[in-house]
Amino acid sequence: MKPNRIAAILIIVLLSFSLCSAALAAQFVTEMSPAYMQAAGEASLKLTITNDSDFTMENISVSGLGYLYNIPDSVAPGSTVYCPLSGIMITEDMLNKPLEFTVSWTENGEAKTKNITATVSLGSGAALEATRTADRTQAPTGGQIMLTYTIRNTGAAAVKGISLVDKKIAGSTPLIKDVSLLPGQEYFFSHPFIMGSGYVTSAPVITYTPEGSEVPITYSIPPIDLLMINPKLEVDVTQGPTTPDGTVFTLNIENNGNQTISKISITDELGNKVNEELFVLTVGEKRTLTYTVVTDATRNIRFTIKGVDGTKQPYEDTTKKFEVRPYIDPDLIGLSFGAFSAKALQPDGTMKVRFHLNNTGSVPMHNLTIREIELGELKIIDELPLGESDFELELNVGEPRPMVFTLDATDPVGNPYTFTSYLNAAYLKTDSAPVASPLLPDTDSGSDGAKKIGSISETLLTLLIIIAVLTVFAGIALCVLTEKERRAKRGHKKSQSRADSSVTPRRPEKRREMPGREFAVKSEAYEKHTRSGGIVREKPLQPYLSSRPLREQIDEQYVPRNVKLKKDGGGNYTARPGPAPEHYGEINAPGTAPRTQSAARERPDPQLPFEIRNRPRHMERHDTE
Repeated sequence: MKPNRIAAILIIVLLSFSLCSAALAAQFVTEMSPAYMQAAGEASLKLTITNDSDFTMENISVSGLGYLYNIPDSVAPGSTVYCPLSGIMITEDMLNKPLEFTVSWTENGEAKTKNITATVSLGSGAALEATRTADRTQAPTGGQIMLTYTIRNTGAAAVKGISLVDKKIAGSTPLIKDVSLLPGQEYFFSHPFIMGSGYVTSAPVITYTPEGSEVPITYSIPPIDLLMINPKLEVDVTQGPTTPDGTVFTLNIENNGNQTISKISITDELGNKVNEELFVLTVGEKRTLTYTVVTDATRNIRFTIKGVDGTKQPYEDTTKKFEVRPYIDPDLIGLSFGAFSAKALQPDGTMKVRFHLNNTGSVPMHNLTIREIELGELKIIDELPLGESDFELELNVGEPRPMVFTLDATDPVGNPYTFTSYLNAAYLKTDSAPVASPLLPDTDSGSDGAKKIGSISETLLTLLIIIAVLTVFAGIALCVLTEKERRAKRGHKKSQSRADSSVTPRRPEKRREMPGREFAVKSEAYEKHTRSGGIVREKPLQPYLSSRPLREQIDEQYVPRNVKLKKDGGGNYTARPGPAPEHYGEINAPGTAPRTQSAARERPDPQLPFEIRNRPRHMERHDTE
């Protein structure tokens, strides 16, 4: 009997549990909209009712916060009903606090109730998380870095108007804009970035607006630096002269980038190795290599440099081309070039020029081109055999000027040579015999014979220039000496004239002072010519009834108006250009002039110098040196 009792008890317990489960089978889920508020406002309650019992839920109503909502619909067993309850005013003291509501209904005629809660949180309720990743953070100039941006809404509210700007990557233009995300939703995109000539910093800024708000929010992604890889090997190649042993190249290699380059190998255009062993160059390190090229035909040498940079990326660079020709003996080359005037410059600006080419070498020359510095290309000759060759060309020169002709040619293996000739274009009344112009061959490379000719011609030209300069200086010196001699002769004539009219100097007699008249004027010493206004010197004039005798007086009698007396060794004074005397005496002629001339004093010997002592003292002070 005891086991039967235990079984009955278990059955009763299970029935009781099933009844309780049936009574609590209704499920309620609440959600406030908006879930976040920053101030008081209106909100709605979203109620979800699920009937898990075996009976229909009827007469459903919701009450709380002073509100009563009746739900007209019944909820059948196993069904779900969504009940939006709007118009609920939420004050600031209700934020972040549970809001209590009571749900009432009848089930199989039995009244039942259930207390439920809902909460409106304080704040925006929006929350974003964003990341940015790069497939690599270093790239050479022109290399691509792929950036991936991920944005996730981790908040409880939807966000809208999402935009992302990464200025150093794409400028001020947003990479995305007007994107909306619901809570828990994620958005990602990729953007390729091409590396420039320096490093950049990626610092994205996101702007968005939470749902129900008009105030935008800014979110910044932590920045990262994208570095420029600059693996750079500077290779300076120097090509030496071609010798019977070949052409030697010198390669100076320097690492002037910002990456160490390892496993460096250098080859020519045929794949021949310049260096047998690989080597490494750190930043700033240098290495010098030499390489000899021997060839029987013309080659364009180009060197290729390969290695691995610091990011394990392959590095490769190529130099320019260098032309290498086979060796040819300079003694086999000999060429002279000259331009001559065959017909002088004509009034219409034309003239004929005769060109003379003489191949004195042992091999023919090729690709000959004659040019003039202003007229340009004049003639092309494919091949010049051994011996002399002459031809004439009529050129439109224009005006008289010096002309410079050049001849470019190559030997059988292609080595270039340049020769120069000069000719002066000038007008002539008759055609003159052609005169050879100096030949100045100027070879860039090739025979030693052509170089010797050019050296001798340059020396002659230098000597001619020096002679011309010395001639100019000699002409100038001759002119100066001629002028000095002319002036000396003129001064000698003046001295001789004064010497002829003078006698042996003598000491001047002592001045006799006139009592009471210290500045008495000796009228017989000076006179003023009534016509010329000059002062009579040595021979005073006497007035006549006629002025004819005055006109017959010679000019040497008059002291110039602008004179300067200089005292000689004998105490006498001679006239030189200078200021006019301040005082002079005038003869007061009587009212009637005598018919015969009579001197006021004894006439002195004409050969004797004029005695300056008869002159007033004050005049002597002002007019003597």
